[in-house]
Amino acid sequence: QSENLKSLLTLQLEMMRQNMEYVTAKGAPGYRNNDESTPAFQKANAFFQDISDLNVYGKSKKWPEAADSYSKAMGKLAEWKQLVAY
Repeated sequence: QSENLKSLLTLQLEMMRQNMEYVTAKGAPGYRNNDESTPAFQKANAFFQDISDLNVYGKSKKWPEAADSYSKAMGKLAEWKQLVAY
């Protein structure tokens, strides 16, 4: 089960990170604002930190903590969507 979680996180989240950065920064690299101190960038980074924590807890088979990290990440994703008007 932990290997399935790792595989899912690895395959899907790198593309998601790129897409979220594109939306947050309003453009492609070289043509955008890469100021990571903006609230939207901070929220996106916090989301990915929670996802990273989820991966660590999944590898350790600490399922309650993994579920908590997932819940936190989903809350931050919803907040990010509001910040960027997604």
